[in-house]
Amino acid sequence: MRKIFSFTTFASLAVAASLISVVQAVPIPVTSGLQFRVDASAITGLNSGDSVSTWSDISGNSFDAVSRGGVFQDPTYQLTSFYPGGPTKSVVRFNTAGGNDSLQLQLTDTVSLFGGGTDWTTFVVFAKNSPNTSGFGLIGSAGNPSIGIGLGSRNDTSLTITYSGVGDSATAVYHDGSTKIYDVVAWTHDNAAQVDRAYQNSNLVATQNFATSPNVTNALVLGTFEGNGGFLNGDIAEIIVYDQKLNSSDFTLVSDYLTAKWLPEPGSLGVLVIGAMFLVRRRVVRA
Repeated sequence: MRKIFSFTTFASLAVAASLISVVQAVPIPVTSGLQFRVDASAITGLNSGDSVSTWSDISGNSFDAVSRGGVFQDPTYQLTSFYPGGPTKSVVRFNTAGGNDSLQLQLTDTVSLFGGGTDWTTFVVFAKNSPNTSGFGLIGSAGNPSIGIGLGSRNDTSLTITYSGVGDSATAVYHDGSTKIYDVVAWTHDNAAQVDRAYQNSNLVATQNFATSPNVTNALVLGTFEGNGGFLNGDIAEIIVYDQKLNSSDFTLVSDYLTAKWLPEPGSLGVLVIGAMFLVRRRVVRA
């Protein structure tokens, strides 16, 4: 089995330490159209293993993700390494014990994120802890509205935008979780052109036309597919939602920002420039 390991190399350890801390502190590069953002590294006051009853939205809109109550459990805050020997980072872990962990966004107007007739761009940094045999959800509609939305997978081995009652759109093959791999995944919804696109680590992996734009009319949830099934067994580090389709330049800025922050990749040599800062990334694939 091929395994992908990630690490970052610098000219010196002193430079590495300073650059890592600075890159972590760099503000999000695109704020226009920012509607929702949760970031595990911004969580304070919790120890590893504590329940996350509120994951605060730091977009400025206060669409916090909070406990659903009833039969639903809260995810947990965890400190984990994203690759062997890598630094410890914060994540929100869903369903370690195979439960129904999920959180619900505090939205009074659910159309704010995924309304009919609007464009949007969504980024999610996540990893599966093991195969999710019944699929997995990252963000989507609670319940099953006629044309609600779900971002995740119906069958565990795909990245999919799903519109209930309409069908799947922009579906790409995805790894099954047997090897834990963190990725930056993204979806864009272009309402005017009626095109959905799915991305994995900045690479376009699926494009598909659609006939009906989703119109979310009820609650939005994290960590489940349509609110009551397909619960994610995995970690989410960050979610960002824009109420517009980002142009290629802005899309690359956000994708590179998330990659530098969460996946300082060992392997193919590259330089990421953020303002006056840079870091060198390499990616190594081993059999």
